[in-house]
Amino acid sequence: MENGQTLIIRDIEQTDAGTYTCVAGLRGYKDKDKCSAELTVKGPPDPPRNVEILTCPGRHQAELIWEDGNNNGEEIVSYLVQYNSSMNPFYWNSAYDEVTPNDLKKSNSYFINLAPWGKYSFRVLAKNNLGYSEPSKPTPSSCDTPPSRPFGNPQNVATKTDKMGKLIITWDPMPRMLHNGPGLSYVVSYRHKGNTYWNDEIVKDPNENELEIDVDDIYGLYEVKVKAKNSFGESFRPPYRILGHSGEAEPSVSPEISAWTQKSQSVLTPPTLSGNLWIRLKKILMENSEDIWYQYKIQSVCLNFCLLLLMHMSFLGEKFLRYWKSSEGRRHWEEVPIRIEKFYPFQDVRATVNDLPPNTALRAQVSVMNDHYTGQPSDTIDFSTPEGVPGPVRSLREMEIKSNEAQLTWLPPDEPNGELVGYDIGYQPVNEESESVRALEPTIQNPSTLIATIIGLQPDQEYRFFVWARTNAGRGTPVSIDVRTKRLHDGPCPNLFREPPVLSKFQSDSPGDHMDYLATPAEHGLYLSKLKLQRTSFEIRAMRRTEKRLNQRSKVINIRPLSSLTAGILGVGQIGTEIARLLRSVGMTTWGLGRNERKHKPPEFNVVKTTNDMTEFLQSCDYLINVLPSTASTKNLLSGDTLKQCNKVLIPRPMTEIPSLFLNHTKKLKNGWLSGAILDVVNQEPLPQDSPLWSTPNVVITSHISGPCLAEPLADVFARNLSNYLEGKPLDYEIKWDVGY
Repeated sequence: MENGQTLIIRDIEQTDAGTYTCVAGLRGYKDKDKCSAELTVKGPPDPPRNVEILTCPGRHQAELIWEDGNNNGEEIVSYLVQYNSSMNPFYWNSAYDEVTPNDLKKSNSYFINLAPWGKYSFRVLAKNNLGYSEPSKPTPSSCDTPPSRPFGNPQNVATKTDKMGKLIITWDPMPRMLHNGPGLSYVVSYRHKGNTYWNDEIVKDPNENELEIDVDDIYGLYEVKVKAKNSFGESFRPPYRILGHSGEAEPSVSPEISAWTQKSQSVLTPPTLSGNLWIRLKKILMENSEDIWYQYKIQSVCLNFCLLLLMHMSFLGEKFLRYWKSSEGRRHWEEVPIRIEKFYPFQDVRATVNDLPPNTALRAQVSVMNDHYTGQPSDTIDFSTPEGVPGPVRSLREMEIKSNEAQLTWLPPDEPNGELVGYDIGYQPVNEESESVRALEPTIQNPSTLIATIIGLQPDQEYRFFVWARTNAGRGTPVSIDVRTKRLHDGPCPNLFREPPVLSKFQSDSPGDHMDYLATPAEHGLYLSKLKLQRTSFEIRAMRRTEKRLNQRSKVINIRPLSSLTAGILGVGQIGTEIARLLRSVGMTTWGLGRNERKHKPPEFNVVKTTNDMTEFLQSCDYLINVLPSTASTKNLLSGDTLKQCNKVLIPRPMTEIPSLFLNHTKKLKNGWLSGAILDVVNQEPLPQDSPLWSTPNVVITSHISGPCLAEPLADVFARNLSNYLEGKPLDYEIKWDVGY
């Protein structure tokens, strides 16, 4: 035919190879023509045939012979000889080198080297450029090799140091094919580094991989070697010698620990990194009998936090730092891996820990640690990390949406990471994501402001608003919300000639709520320079209506914003510190009162005083929160005329979740020293029915329930302390009998 014909053979196989003939003729004519073509199907070769053992001379060799199978269109380039043994007839080992046709004699025979003391069978695979053939059939007979001494020794000889008073030597057992004869055993030799004579131990089990030897030193340095032998003698090859150690023991030193501050330092200052810890350790050699122990002393800590420093005696490889927050206790420690690359005696060792919680009071301990034991920790010291950027605000949502304004509200971040100074708000039209986020100016400077209304928006437009919390360290992580303004059903078109951003502050009717009005910049680039155009009468009326509405809502309410109030917390332990953190997150100033002066002020408190400063403390606080334990030194602490120094202390009803213990008599209320009180603990419980406190105004009484104990946390503390006690570790919440709590 004019365009020809095509013959397609699908799923082709070797049997499809051959001569194909096409016969052509015209209908009604006797003349015909034909054309033939040869089809060759290429593939991997067929397996070799008639593989046999030609000779087995008894010299750890065998001579093999075989015949080629069909090469399937591609020349055979090499052969792979495989063998098994009577010990494992189902596993085939490959010879080290493949056999090329040039390696073979005219009879296609080949010599293969074999290990002593074995009974072997063989098979062969052929290979061309398209791959390997299937394996041939195994040889019908086998070849036996005579036994001999071992050719090698065990590999991976090492020591373990996990048992005190033991030298533990380990190695990899030799496989059966390398035994070379019956009765394989191991000669384990060891000696102190520097000694002349070796000590030998015989391990007769060829599958054994470890030997324990009693020694009288700790972490001693030894030379070790392991040699193989069987019934015909020791290995031909000498064993390698390795250096190892005997077992470790608990370090016998307790480190000293101290810290410097950036203002008064006496050593070289490491770089100051927010949220990081820089540790500088000094190594001191101490001789204990014939053993050398190491003591580590913290010379400088750049950023303060709580840690348990665990260093290996080798001072190389992975190490661990442990630290925890002062308010959470040791049970919540974090373990951080560090790596020390080099160490030189009498020089400093430095390590850096990143991603510490900012603006947090933490505690520090140092312990010496080797691979298996931890020494006694040092005394605990207190530190604080610097202020950082806050976390994201919580619960961002819309309150009221109109055609040209949107009202948003949010809650402060769970992790302020410092003292909040305000919030930033930005926006972006959703259909203009290519544009950058536009900031609303001025920023919110009052951290108590949790509501904002953005005016000057376009009707029926979707906006994406962003809110950032802000500390002196900068902005935190933004949180966004998508809002669509309502359609403008009635009235004239919206004003395109708007003023640049302005901020109008006022307080709402709800005490403690602060609202900021923010206006967006002109959406179409129509700024103040274009406002010189004549405004229409509608625009003027609209501006007057807006101004009147703002003036009506800008009421002055007789309230006290939280940012102007000071809370005095009696007790600066874990409970008092957590209360201070919560109050500072809503903008309050916090004062703390403790028994003794503190070297480092917890960052949750603005001021920390002692009981010697009681008068100043009471005069400076608007709220009193007492969480002191009941001891001989704290009983009747606020009795008598003590509270006469207060400035109308008020404990509001909504704050009943804060445990309070203030007074046991109504004199303070009647004399006007206090505006109110919340009492969870009184001298006589239950409170008698005739107590005047029941009828005293502005008093809330709860039934000693401010600190309920739940079964699951108690069980967790008990289990953890039991484990610490059995391991000789410090206990959590340990009572100090000398102070009474």
